[in-house]
Amino acid sequence: MSENLDQDVYSLLQRLGTATINQLASILKRKHETVSRAVLRLEENGLVSILKNGRTRYISLRPSPANKRVRPAVQKEGRKGGNDNEVYARTSCDFSITRAKIPAERVPLDGFVLHPSVRGCDVGREWVRVHNNGEYQVKIVQVGDFRSYNRNDDVAISWDTAFLNTNKAYNGKVFLKDTDLSAYSVRAVESKDGSLSILSVWIHPRYVYYKNHEATAYNEFTQQVKDVCKALEVHGWQFDYDTIEMKGQLHTGINDPITGSQVGRYNQTPGDSLHFDHSHGIPECEIYGSDPDTVELMVNLPQVIRSMSESLEMLTNLVNQIIEVQTKTVSIVIPKHQDNNNDIMFR
Repeated sequence: MSENLDQDVYSLLQRLGTATINQLASILKRKHETVSRAVLRLEENGLVSILKNGRTRYISLRPSPANKRVRPAVQKEGRKGGNDNEVYARTSCDFSITRAKIPAERVPLDGFVLHPSVRGCDVGREWVRVHNNGEYQVKIVQVGDFRSYNRNDDVAISWDTAFLNTNKAYNGKVFLKDTDLSAYSVRAVESKDGSLSILSVWIHPRYVYYKNHEATAYNEFTQQVKDVCKALEVHGWQFDYDTIEMKGQLHTGINDPITGSQVGRYNQTPGDSLHFDHSHGIPECEIYGSDPDTVELMVNLPQVIRSMSESLEMLTNLVNQIIEVQTKTVSIVIPKHQDNNNDIMFR
């Protein structure tokens, strides 16, 4: 009997991706305690993971070996306060992030980062797309080699050279398998004396939960830089992670197919609060820089409009009631006379 329930819970999670005990119990029409025991059995068998937030537990499927996001060439590195739900190492700062292990995992909590394969058409407007319009830089402590490296079950690296103005530039592609479909671009430019001191890394956009999205974005992007650097360290490179710095501006995109689809071509100015973009498969509005209040407003815009509409409807009904009461009051206080000639007002 318990095996059948475990299979039912597992099958439901395959469809939902992430769910709470209450949601599972409601859909399966089973008691909360019964479903909770089934979830614990699935966790003991390594089939699901549980992320706790207060008294709420979010249950997600664990990735199969074929889907697992891997971290290349893990080196010994300090780690503060681990979280068993994290696949990658956490950035060393107070605000922690949690990365989804499979595309279907979606936990609506601060610091949650969706899987790289997730696209705008897969999520609602509460998941915002964060990206940087510039680059990240990290100080090079030791220069490694520039040999191409291809390993099917880990990473692939390729290099080519070009000239940036009069300086020689080393342009690299670092592909981290099972994380992104495209490679990370990196660049190191020689100074006048021929030395390399800075590595530039172009990070990849991510969908994150909208609450505290800025802190989530900065930590996720910093971790991406570390992931790329860890792959290069296999080839003798060393970096000073304390120097990781963003060069550019944070952009936050919000899925808005209704409003966004109504906006055609327009003259964009730097001072605009919102910028509309149709280039990512789904219309979205973008907020440039730090403006969490506008982000929250746009995420909750449908609820705001619905609330305003309901308030206007209530106000209209109230005004109609007042008018009706006033009309009845006038009829009582000033009775209508059949013969105006007998009315003292007409004498």
